[in-house]
Amino acid sequence: MKKYLLNIRKMVFLTLVGMVISSLSFAQYGTNLTVNPGFESGANTNWTKKFLDTSTGNITDSDQADAFEGTKAAKIEVTKLPTSQLIEKMMYLADAVTITESKGYKFSLKAKSLAGGSNIKISILTATAGGATKASSSSLFTLTTEYKEYAYIYTPAQDYFIVTLRIQIDGDNLDTYFFDNVAMQSVDGIANNGFEEGVNFSWAYEARDGAVATFEESTMFSAGSKALAVNVTTAGAVYDYVTAVNETRVPVVAGNPYKLTFYAKASAADMDIKAGATFNDVNNAYLTVIYDFVPLTTEYQKYEVFFKPVANATSSKVKLWAAGYVGTIYLAEFSFRTRLPIHQLD
Repeated sequence: MKKYLLNIRKMVFLTLVGMVISSLSFAQYGTNLTVNPGFESGANTNWTKKFLDTSTGNITDSDQADAFEGTKAAKIEVTKLPTSQLIEKMMYLADAVTITESKGYKFSLKAKSLAGGSNIKISILTATAGGATKASSSSLFTLTTEYKEYAYIYTPAQDYFIVTLRIQIDGDNLDTYFFDNVAMQSVDGIANNGFEEGVNFSWAYEARDGAVATFEESTMFSAGSKALAVNVTTAGAVYDYVTAVNETRVPVVAGNPYKLTFYAKASAADMDIKAGATFNDVNNAYLTVIYDFVPLTTEYQKYEVFFKPVANATSSKVKLWAAGYVGTIYLAEFSFRTRLPIHQLD
């Protein structure tokens, strides 16, 4: 393992901005790879159902009134629970597609259940060309009686020629489920970089070892845009005690320049943060971290951190560390760009 993944050739640029900011560049999602994502061609077209053990049920097209949009949704009625100790009652599988290791992917759907309180899991089945199929890690969600979006981010460590979105119905209660607007989309940069999808999707937070903080949505960035408000009420002894991490894993290539951009301000002058990224190898083992100290003001500024890796990393994550201050830090509009012109580092 290399002791240092990144060289020290990095710079921080600051630009004062006003409350109204034009030309915002939120994370872009690619074309939906799912075939028949809204079930307008029928709930059993391009989708495969598998009831497990002795569980039984019916999959039909919903009425228009139960569709999130359009005229149909997939309606899954579980009529019998399995007799074994299996948690999963059934799996609902989309037709396979192809993804590559150069991108993160967002897997999402709109879902509800008739009774509410029932669980589903979203995961994917992957395989290389001629390889055995295996499941990715999954995310568990508890449904309500109203449609909500449920999503998670996955970054492949290699190219996969067979990728199947798998929706699992879990739990030990009978219920009727409705699925609509399923999507498998590549992520350009980092997901939910402007907190437009809420402060929890694709972001993880921690306040530990005596530090106390809340992480909430704020509208104090600009008109129509959102920000993350990190409200520290009890400071930690060092920066690492309050952190925010974007869960999108971005591969980086040795020798290529990169730029991390974001906007930030603080509730009081002279507060600061550390901003950077953590880097892991193909087995998700920690390699190193790089960051810069960023002094904040009470007005939003644009911060740009440039750096260039000296070794490949299959997984890099944007990370922020709050300093040992009591107060509120506002963060907004992140961008993690790759393959910038070399002259920007000279």
